[in-house]
Amino acid sequence: LLNPTKIYSKNMNEQNEVIGINFSIESGKEVYAIEEGHVFFVGELPEYGQCIMIRHRDQHISLYGNLKTGAIQKNQFLHKGTLIGKTKSPIFYFGYSINNYFIDPIPFMRKSMILE
Repeated sequence: LLNPTKIYSKNMNEQNEVIGINFSIESGKEVYAIEEGHVFFVGELPEYGQCIMIRHRDQHISLYGNLKTGAIQKNQFLHKGTLIGKTKSPIFYFGYSINNYFIDPIPFMRKSMILE
């Protein structure tokens, strides 16, 4: 189902490179919040397309890109497993940062079903 295409790790404040994992995936797959938290960004970014960023505990942030977003709004509290959007073809992007540094997000994805 998931076909990772790129992995990057870099400081979140440096914006000259895509950070995280791009997955080749079919359009329309549901995407869920991996942990509870508050949405602090919903919108379009050049590197990630339509995306959502969620702030979790202890400076943890998850970023979901290339989504068809629904009713999710900035400042909304989400529980783990809340539907946040659907994938756009052909790429779904996922990134995870701690203290403003992106890390390999695969261990966080394994703890939670991000895609249905």
